[in-house]
Amino acid sequence: RCVLLLWWEQERGEAPPNVQFRFCCLFSGFLPRDPHWLSIMKEQKVGTVRSLHVIGESDTLVPPARSLQLAEIFTEPAVVRHSKGHLVPSDKVVRDSFKEFLLKQQVDR
Repeated sequence: RCVLLLWWEQERGEAPPNVQFRFCCLFSGFLPRDPHWLSIMKEQKVGTVRSLHVIGESDTLVPPARSLQLAEIFTEPAVVRHSKGHLVPSDKVVRDSFKEFLLKQQVDR
């Protein structure tokens, strides 16, 4: 299941047993293309799950605009951009942003 479907199930109390999360980190994430699921995902903002979206400006598999569409359904998305393509970057700026996001999740428990 994708993180959005799990969130959707969690919001409705239909998630599998012991599945509950407060945040997610999405690298080259995107909304589903299926019209049915797309309309469900867009019907309300994701307010209960914090999100970090890492977007590659040179990503040809998941164009940056598509990743930004996903970020827009979250209430307060944290967005980090890098100049590379479809990968998990290891440069200092991204590492520091990732670390800061994770530390904030510990503090805000």
